[in-house]
Amino acid sequence: MGKIKSAICLVLATLIIAALSFICFVSLPAGDGVSKFDPVVTWIDKDANLGVEFGASGSYYGGGYTATYFPQGVISARAYEDNKNDKTGDEQVEYANRYVQVGGLCFDSEEITVENGKVTDEAFIANFAAAKQRLIDRYKAMNIENIRIETVDEYAVRVFVPQSPETANAYTSLFAIFGYMGDFEVLYGADEASATTVLPARPTESIGQYVDGASSAADATGANFVAIRFTDEGKTRLASKTADIESSGVLIFKIGKDTVISLTIDSAVSDNTIYVSNPSSPFSKEAAQALAVLIDSEAKSTEPIPDGTFSVSYDNVVSTRAIYGDSALMYLYIAFGVCFVLMMVFFFVRYGLLGFVHMYTYLAFLLVTILCMWGISFVSLSTGTFAAVLIASLLLSASQALVYENVHKEYKTGKTIAASVKNGYKKTFWHIFDAHIVVAALSFIVYGIGITQLSAFAFMLGLATVFSGICALGLGRFFWAIMMSFTDKKARFCNFKRVEVEEND
Repeated sequence: MGKIKSAICLVLATLIIAALSFICFVSLPAGDGVSKFDPVVTWIDKDANLGVEFGASGSYYGGGYTATYFPQGVISARAYEDNKNDKTGDEQVEYANRYVQVGGLCFDSEEITVENGKVTDEAFIANFAAAKQRLIDRYKAMNIENIRIETVDEYAVRVFVPQSPETANAYTSLFAIFGYMGDFEVLYGADEASATTVLPARPTESIGQYVDGASSAADATGANFVAIRFTDEGKTRLASKTADIESSGVLIFKIGKDTVISLTIDSAVSDNTIYVSNPSSPFSKEAAQALAVLIDSEAKSTEPIPDGTFSVSYDNVVSTRAIYGDSALMYLYIAFGVCFVLMMVFFFVRYGLLGFVHMYTYLAFLLVTILCMWGISFVSLSTGTFAAVLIASLLLSASQALVYENVHKEYKTGKTIAASVKNGYKKTFWHIFDAHIVVAALSFIVYGIGITQLSAFAFMLGLATVFSGICALGLGRFFWAIMMSFTDKKARFCNFKRVEVEEND
């Protein structure tokens, strides 16, 4: 490539990298003197465990909320002691004899069979397993990163949901909504007291035969709503049942004993989709999404709760601060800065001006990765995604160093720099390609399995590895070609030496 073309390419590349760096990292005050231009790194969702501040007042949103779900007839040992201490005399004795403690839980012996310190009630065990899977599926469908779900003492489920600026006050209702368990049915009547089941038509049928699913969205005014979709059979039956409506009626969506949505209608149902909003108390985005997820999961479930009377309730929601401390994000940024400086020192010391090739290549990789983290809704900046970017950075740097070392070896044999570069890339291409393919494939497999704690890390590692491979095998070689064309002393540019040093190749 000639010097003029190389100069044009280098100027364009520099301008693009500089512009993207500005967009990603630089914060500037706006013209009004009050607001400011926020860089992309501030727009990326952050893991609440990093202890981040947001807004003009710097409000804290690190940490999150924890609630524990208990099946019907099960309470914590602490709740048992509190309840017992509130009673006296025979009432206290009767209460104590009624409950059997196993680990940190107490079981109501009138509802659940416990023998020799072990739950033996097969129906209860099956119900709990089904309810736990329901909880996992529902929270997973919310696409909130860093949710943690764990089993406590075999028969309770603890859920941690991270706090965020947009949803700081939404989680109490989320915990309650997702605790609804039991048969899903649609009722209709002149009022709630007189409403009777219309869907499903018969107890032996599945609600999925009539309700196709649900989703949430916002209208042109920004009001959130839930769209409930019916099958043709479901629409036909609802139209028939609501045909005699006079002034108004009530359509109720119920799961188990809990009313999910109670909707007043003034005409017969005639469409496959009903849009539900709440003008007097508008849905938040998260509340609408949670209701849609709940209805959608029940409509599409092929494994209903075996016992329709089985229910799950949650105890008090506990607010917790960031696990890694209130300044963890700042420390991550500092750690990344130190790693970047050490990396560049190594490349400039060992490979001279060739270090600029690696710097341009790495900055291109980093900027594209940051933009993807911002653009992908389910990815947030966390210790996991941070580690994924660092691993991919190490892979890119190792690949670049491997190429440079092989080119140096070729140069020592007496070849020109141009021939050495060609042979060096040829000898290392498949090693670098195979390493990136293996890492990316394994990462996307782990992401596909859907392990909650690893999914974001695995996805980010797979994506960053793909970018690393493209940069190492393509972009790095391009930058090397255009930068080296400006000097006649190509060996000195690369800091390459051999027994008989040739300054002009």
